[in-house]
Amino acid sequence: MGEGVWEFVEELAAYAKERVLAFVRENLIKILPLAADAKERVLAFERENLIKILPLAADAKERVLRRSYVRT
Repeated sequence: MGEGVWEFVEELAAYAKERVLAFVRENLIKILPLAADAKERVLAFERENLIKILPLAADAKERVLRRSYVRT
C-alpha cells in the first residue's frame, strides 16, 4: 500500500479512538452501574452453579487424562 493510505489509516484509527474515548467519558455514569451489575450477576451465577460445574469439570479432566494415557 502507498504511504498515503497508511497515513489515512493511522488518522482514521486515531479519530476512532478519540470518538470511543469521548463516548465512554460522556456515558461513564451510565456504564459503571451496568458493569457493576453485570459483574455481580456473573458472580452470583458462578456461586449458584459451582456445585454443578465442579463435578463436570473434574469428570472432563479425568476423561482427557484417560485419553492421553491410552494414546501414549
